[in-house]
Amino acid sequence: GIGQNMTGVNDGTQLTHLGYTYARNLGRHFGLAATFQYATDQWQGDWSHHESSPEDRMVDNLLSDVMGAGAPEDLMSEGHTLPYAAYQGYILEYDDALGEYFSLAEGMPTSRTQRYKMGYGGSQSVFGLAFRGPRFSIGWSTLSERRNAYEALVIHEEGYSGYTSSYALRMADSMSFQGYSHRVGAIVRLEDGVQVGMHVSRPSVGTTDWDQKIRVTPETEMDDSAFELFDEGEWHSSTPLRMGIAISQVYESQGFASAEYHYSDFADPLIISPLTEVSTGYAIANELQHTHEFRFGGEVRDGIIAYRGGLKVVSSGSIYQDHSAFSQLSGGIGIIQDAIQFNIAASMSHRIASITDPVKASPWELSDYALRIQAGLQMKL
Repeated sequence: GIGQNMTGVNDGTQLTHLGYTYARNLGRHFGLAATFQYATDQWQGDWSHHESSPEDRMVDNLLSDVMGAGAPEDLMSEGHTLPYAAYQGYILEYDDALGEYFSLAEGMPTSRTQRYKMGYGGSQSVFGLAFRGPRFSIGWSTLSERRNAYEALVIHEEGYSGYTSSYALRMADSMSFQGYSHRVGAIVRLEDGVQVGMHVSRPSVGTTDWDQKIRVTPETEMDDSAFELFDEGEWHSSTPLRMGIAISQVYESQGFASAEYHYSDFADPLIISPLTEVSTGYAIANELQHTHEFRFGGEVRDGIIAYRGGLKVVSSGSIYQDHSAFSQLSGGIGIIQDAIQFNIAASMSHRIASITDPVKASPWELSDYALRIQAGLQMKL
């Protein structure tokens, strides 16, 4: 399968799926199959906001954060990471005599630009075995997966008077995960074409790598250099517990209708995102949470033509809850022959998010639409 986004996000053409399955009958009512599948998925979002002659400034929030916080050398130990970067980046200064901080960027800025970026990507490899009986099928698979996510916020304020006339503050963090798990599933075929399926994954060990950066680039009277904080970590944790249940109604060779529910849980990593320092909502450090996913779909066949439609609703846009609920509406057509099948589908996805504006401390609404075209070829050898 190959996918291409036509609007919205910038993730280009992807080889979304590649797989091979070997199956053979064992007598009249039984069968055995082995399969290998590889799938990828990635997404990126980019939002920006520009203001001329803003009525507020981020410097005031920084001053509020360090009120009574102590000397600069104590800020990091007290958890004031962003004010410490602002002090080292010539936005704030400390008066030893008064024991107070003051702004090196005086007055009001003439303009402010904020840009927020985030994205995720991942791949999955699955090897599985399945046994089919007259009224049931049971299978086992091993899932190996790699995931990555990032988010970045850039704030640029200029037009100040004083020692510092402008500055750019960039905060970013990223995370990557790799691990594997084992899954057992079964399908029971009831009367009148009703099928019920379920699966559960046994958690295993995964490895998570993470890094964060805070960088302040000032424009000052003495052309002072930029300042950057960097941190990274690695730890081992359990891969998520996953389970699901589905029910479908098969109308012989005329089509089907189905409904599915999937649940995934996640371990809490011991990290702190720099974006947490400016209250930009759910940072990646807090995003490895459970996910609920619902799918509804169906197919109607007319000769060799199959008409398909589906709806997917997810409580978060990825396993890294990317500040968004996610919904997807799809429609497609398949051409089905005995030995070959060609499929093409269009999917409209919608994500809606809300982060807290670090300057105004008010919601910043983010929304994204994307139209995705996918085509796939399936052959029996």
